[in-house]
Amino acid sequence: LGEPTKASRMANATEFAITHYAGPVAYNVNGFLEKNKDEGPKDIVEVVDTQSSSDFLKRLFAAGEDRPASSEQDRARDKRSGRGSNNKKSTIGVQFRDEFSALADALSASEQQFVMCVKPNRSSKPKTFDDSLVRRQLECNGLLAVCQVRKSAFASHMPHAAFVAHYRVLAEPGLLVDGPARDQAAKLVDQFLDELVLDDSEVFVGKSRVLLREAGVVSLNVRLRVVTQKVVRIQG
Repeated sequence: LGEPTKASRMANATEFAITHYAGPVAYNVNGFLEKNKDEGPKDIVEVVDTQSSSDFLKRLFAAGEDRPASSEQDRARDKRSGRGSNNKKSTIGVQFRDEFSALADALSASEQQFVMCVKPNRSSKPKTFDDSLVRRQLECNGLLAVCQVRKSAFASHMPHAAFVAHYRVLAEPGLLVDGPARDQAAKLVDQFLDELVLDDSEVFVGKSRVLLREAGVVSLNVRLRVVTQKVVRIQG
């Protein structure tokens, strides 16, 4: 669970903290048992209840009731009455597992995307963003490394029509005439290559999309910004 945080950091005596990989997480003992009623795997409970030599563990793992280790008669009575078998209440862990399974099913049935929850601050306050805390979580989860890998590949996938519409203002007069969007995108890419705005390694015209590396996207956007600023200046 990690090293415990010093007690001096806690707001009051009812709080404690556990240092997880992403940082210390504070807990409050008020209502802790009510929120964490997981009964544990049945097999482990039975093994501890029947084979452990520790009276403390037997009382701790007593199946379903605050009582000492059950005798053979108690277990037989529980078996006849159905206690401790399949009549367990739905605990927080079970609810979370079911909800997570439903979420996983919904995600698998849809277009796959990357979902990550990031804690913006430690005080649980709205509209408060701790950039160092968020960055640490992203580093621990490996997301920054994924972004670096993504940047080294073709990070931008633009449909032909969207590519032409976005960068049409950079086209030479008369270059883009009526025709398939793929042909127009290819002509526009050839112009950028001739003008040395793009390098061959930074762009690829596919069957349905124009693929661009990060360096190519930056170069085109810089060129686009210069042109649009000139247009604004003329209009002004």
